[in-house]
Order: sequence, then C-alpha cells, then structure tokens
Amino acid sequence: MELTGVKKMAVLGAALGLIGSAVMMIPNEKEADAAIVVMDEQNIAEAIKTAITTAEMLDKETQQLLLAILNTKTLNADVLLKYVQGSKDATDNICGTADVMQGMLKGTDSAQNYLKNEVGDVEGILNGNITLADVYMNHQKSMSAAAKVSEDAAYIAKEAQKQTIVEANTLDQALKDSNNAEGQLQAIQAGNQIAAIAARTEMRNSNSLGGLISMMATRMTREAADEAYIYKEREETLKNMREYLDN
Repeated sequence: MELTGVKKMAVLGAALGLIGSAVMMIPNEKEADAAIVVMDEQNIAEAIKTAITTAEMLDKETQQLLLAILNTKTLNADVLLKYVQGSKDATDNICGTADVMQGMLKGTDSAQNYLKNEVGDVEGILNGNITLADVYMNHQKSMSAAAKVSEDAAYIAKEAQKQTIVEANTLDQALKDSNNAEGQLQAIQAGNQIAAIAARTEMRNSNSLGGLISMMATRMTREAADEAYIYKEREETLKNMREYLDN
C-alpha cells in the first residue's frame, strides 16, 4: 500500500531517531582511542518495519472512517426536493383521477348499479318489470351513459400518456443518480425513486385497464339490453297475435 507524504515523513523520522540513538552509542574519543562504531542494523530494521505497519493500520482505519462517512452522504438537496415534488404531483394526479370521472368509474355508486340504472336492466326487461316503452324511452339515456364511460377511459389513457413522459425523465435522472451514487445512502435514495416510479406505473396501468373493462362491460350490457328488448318485443307480438286469433 503506498504511503502518503506525511506517513513517509513519520516513518523516516522514526528511522532517523533510531539511527540517532545508535550513533549516540559510539564511544567518546576521549574515553577510548580505538573505539569501534557499532550500528545495530537489526534493531533499526525492526523499528522501520514497526513504523510502516503502524502507518498501514492507520491508513486502513482512515479508509474505514472515510467509507462510513461516504455511506451517509445524501443526494443534493435540490435533487431530493425535485424528486419529492415530482412524486407528490404524480400521486395527486393518480388520486385525482376518480374526482373527474363521470361514468361507471366515478366512485359514488357501484358498477352494477350504474349498468342497471343507466345502461340497461336486462333482467328487468326479461321479467317484465320494465316495459318495452320504458326501454325505448331510456335508450337515449343508455347512449349517454356509454359515452361517459368512453370519455372516462379516454381521459385515463391520455393522463397516463402525459405522466409517462414526465416519469420517463424522472426515471432517467434516478438511473443516473444510482449509477453515480457516492455511498449506500445515495444509492438507496435513487433506488427508492425508481421503485416509486414503478409502483405509480402499475397504478396507471391498473386504471387504464379499468377504463377498458368498463367500456367492454357497458357495451356488452347495452347489447344484451337490446337483445332483451327484441326478444320481449317478439314475445309481445306473438302474444298479441294469439289473442287476436283466439278472438
């Protein structure tokens, strides 16, 4: 592991200190004319090795500390604020869809009641609780009800299309933030945005599917009501013919 300049100086200082100690061990010329200079090379080598090991330990601790600090680093405040506001706007858009619905998906009544009361009461026609005259008079109301359901489905699809464009831009930014994350916290924050976009996309898909199903249910109910009307009309005609022949 490469030592920094400061650590190199520390090691060098330790080594020089030991060397200096060794030099101090040289006998004074006044005390011994034939003194021999003895350098304890083994002790010096061990001291240098210890200094290097200590520096490496400090370097590992520094790395761990820096990593811990890095993992708590958050995304830029402006980026987070933009994410929060975008998420709020997208959620409000999804939740507010029900408020503008005018047909079966309006939410104030059940789908069954809407089909029965606004589109056509097939059972009522067949069992005679609703007269053919009533069916004929309610035909315009049935067409209006079907049109509202179609408009609702189209509105949901259009809103989903517009929001998809907005979410695509947010997703692109979140992916960049995830790829460039500096530490775990930034990666988690970016990942949360990606997960939230996926969840909102699922909700929009569910709403769009609901719009399609409501259109299909309305159309099938109208067709069934028309068939019931024709059946009862023929039944009434045959009944009247029998009564006429009997008389």
